[in-house]
Amino acid sequence: MNPSSINSLVLFLMLLFVASEAGFLQHKQDILVYNDLQAGTDLTLHCKSKDDDLGIHVLTYQGNPFELKFRPHFFGRTLFYCSMEWNGVVHSHSIRNRKGITLTKNPSNFCKPDQPWFRQESVSYLPAFESSANLPRIELFDWIIQISEANMNPSSINSLLLFLMLLFVASEAGFLQHKQDILVYNDLQAGTDLTLHCKSKDDDLGIHVLTYQGNPFEFKFRPHFFGRTLFYCSMEWNGVVHRFDIYDYKRDFDKCERCLWNIKATGPCMLNYSTSKYDICYPWKTTA
Repeated sequence: MNPSSINSLVLFLMLLFVASEAGFLQHKQDILVYNDLQAGTDLTLHCKSKDDDLGIHVLTYQGNPFELKFRPHFFGRTLFYCSMEWNGVVHSHSIRNRKGITLTKNPSNFCKPDQPWFRQESVSYLPAFESSANLPRIELFDWIIQISEANMNPSSINSLLLFLMLLFVASEAGFLQHKQDILVYNDLQAGTDLTLHCKSKDDDLGIHVLTYQGNPFEFKFRPHFFGRTLFYCSMEWNGVVHRFDIYDYKRDFDKCERCLWNIKATGPCMLNYSTSKYDICYPWKTTA
């Protein structure tokens, strides 16, 4: 790891800490739903969000809950909506990320089947007959027919502004690596085609045939910020295969953003922007 990569890592950890302290990284929500209708009545529950279908679950009376955990969207748009069916009748309600509220069962006889109830508490289970004096505040909500989206709240706007500021600082500090543009030309000799096959650890760029002084093979990428990016190529003409690392982060990152290569019989030569000539030349790699 080179010094610039170490600086980038330190900056990333600092930005992550600041974002977390400012509330940009939302805490996880834990939602529990219990059946507290009446003895012998099962509750069929089907919850969804815009992106996820949590499936159909059947809850027995005062039995195990249905539980889901998630990290809310930092724009404050998280919405899970549920259909709840018993005795052939379907009801609907939305479980919103608005006050960090979780749905659980009624510990006494305060609530009726015509209203769900929420409590602002994080414990996962509460005995059915615990004294009401020890209970947190209970909020009652009516069943709803139509689902509406939650609006962006002020804390979300602040989070967005913080994110943009952090992004700007990271960019100015070099944490976001600039893109590299690699172009490879055939400069062997007239009438000789160059068969080129380039790869990295993660990507195979395919086989390409370049005509003499014709169109180049070009590819673009953003280097790994730890400085490990390496693209290596096999180059074949006249039945002979040669090998070369067409991009090595440690060798090339500071030389060029748009790196032009002329492939000659003696080896690849890179364009030198100081002299405007292809005079940065390397030998072919020798195989072990």
